Amino acid sequence: MSKQVVFSNIQPDPNGPVFGRVVDAAEMEKMQRYLHGHIEQVVKDMLMAGAAAAQVAGFALTRTGGLNISVATGQAVHTDGTSHASENATALTLNTAHPTLARIDYVYALLETDVQGPTEFRPFRQLRTLSQIEANVPPYPPVQDNVPTELLTRATVQVRAGTPATPPVAPALNANEVPLFTIHVAANQVALAAQDVTDVRNLIRSLYSVFALIDALTSQIGNLPETVQDIVGAFIQQGGGIVVTYDDAGNLESIALAPSYKAMLDNANSATGASTLVKRDASGRFAADYLDMAGLAAPNGSTRQGLTLRTPDYNQAVLMTLGGGAASGLKFAVVGDASQNTSILFLYQGRGTTDIARFAINSFGNIIHYGTTFIQPASDGGPGDLAVTGSITAGTKAFLIDSPIDPLNKNLRHAATESFALGVEYWGQVALVAGSATVNIDTACGMSAGQFAALVARPRVWLQNETGYARVKWTLAGAVLTITCEDGASTDTIEWLVKGERKDAYALALPFVDETGKLVVEENKPAGDADLLDPFTMTRQDTEAGPDIERQDIVPELVGTIGFPIHATDVPALGPVPQRTVTIHTTDLLGNPYIPPGPGGGGGGDEG
Repeated sequence: MSKQVVFSNIQPDPNGPVFGRVVDAAEMEKMQRYLHGHIEQVVKDMLMAGAAAAQVAGFALTRTGGLNISVATGQAVHTDGTSHASENATALTLNTAHPTLARIDYVYALLETDVQGPTEFRPFRQLRTLSQIEANVPPYPPVQDNVPTELLTRATVQVRAGTPATPPVAPALNANEVPLFTIHVAANQVALAAQDVTDVRNLIRSLYSVFALIDALTSQIGNLPETVQDIVGAFIQQGGGIVVTYDDAGNLESIALAPSYKAMLDNANSATGASTLVKRDASGRFAADYLDMAGLAAPNGSTRQGLTLRTPDYNQAVLMTLGGGAASGLKFAVVGDASQNTSILFLYQGRGTTDIARFAINSFGNIIHYGTTFIQPASDGGPGDLAVTGSITAGTKAFLIDSPIDPLNKNLRHAATESFALGVEYWGQVALVAGSATVNIDTACGMSAGQFAALVARPRVWLQNETGYARVKWTLAGAVLTITCEDGASTDTIEWLVKGERKDAYALALPFVDETGKLVVEENKPAGDADLLDPFTMTRQDTEAGPDIERQDIVPELVGTIGFPIHATDVPALGPVPQRTVTIHTTDLLGNPYIPPGPGGGGGGDEG
């Protein structure tokens, strides 16, 4: 493979002059190609062998506001060994978001080889032939030509917009385009967030990183025999903790616990020393008291074997993470209250480096949602309605819709009018005939006969003469409203409004109305709820007695309870929740309390 251009001097006559070879520009280019080809072959054989695609270093992406990004310098190494560099940061602006559909854009590096660089004026001289030189033809004067000075092997960072669709799909890339990032652009999105950008770079692994992984693996393999011995030895003791069964041909049929060990696990709890089944590490992580495989009661009355994780005092959270890493994914946390035999389940969502509470379900079946709830039409045509069998309680109630006259730029909001009663109202318009008119409210409002009388108690009527000044009055019998004018010949148009209070069985059964259907507008807080905020003392056992611990615990019974925010204190990731002070006494396994050491730090032992 090695090829070198020979530039050595020659001396035909040992006693004669030395001749230097005239260098041809093509031979200089041949030398460059040799150097490039040699390096590329080494990179291909030693670093890129087996790689399915180009690998990159650098090209870090920064969001610069709005739909703008900046990609730092970087280098891409092709599988053929060629190295393509991007020597300057690249600023890019994404296309405007679609009004109703999302899309996925691709940020990639375009790899190009032997691209002509910028041109410059350089001096060139016409070369003389050998005969011209022998004829003493003088050298030709130099001339200026505008020519490329470099051939570039470069990487150019570009962005390709995806097609808005449901669901959106990233666009395809060509063979000489190396993926760097995908960017999700939601409908009407005007600014990018961190979660919109996905890093898809195939980063170069240096030899140092490879050897570091090998060293780490070697260290783990070195500890493997001891680890296996510890695990097996913990079971195979006292005459056999594991029963291994083989068939007549010597094939393994089953591996099971010996009866004595199975009985110990079946009856494991904190009193039988099952705390040895789950150990705490030096930092206190996974502080589980015991694993319980007892039967769990199912809704239909049957029992199924299930796994229970409990903490020493029943109040510390047990976390489970689904998907994502340490700073992302969904996390479940269970907080119990042993004094009240209640608990609450929290669902957290990782956002950056912070866990934010999104949902909670307490022992009373109450569901608490932290944040704003959106109900959208389903993809299968479901309307996205909210159906509530009970009542809706809120600080205020309003509608928010697109502005009827400017739906693209404005929203329209109206708030509901509140009152002291479960009110209903009906209205309409009627023309008098010879000074009177009769309105059947059921018919005028599209209801079956008898609905108004069955639904409305304590009705009131308001009348307004729209076309005249004569006074009018009313009488109401069932659903029949009779309007009479003082002018017996009047044909005026009358606006009528009827208001009343609900008296149907559903309204009368609501917990916040009295026996006549009137709304109870003011009430005392539930008796005993305030007592749940009082300080609480509890005792737990451990291998050794310890000093008292005081902490602030969430009160599950009051999380989400209406009317108790004034008692709440802020908890990171959860917001304001009711809390109380809990003091924990820790005794040893025999129930002996903790005795503080005497002066000088002694433990109270016998004197020698």
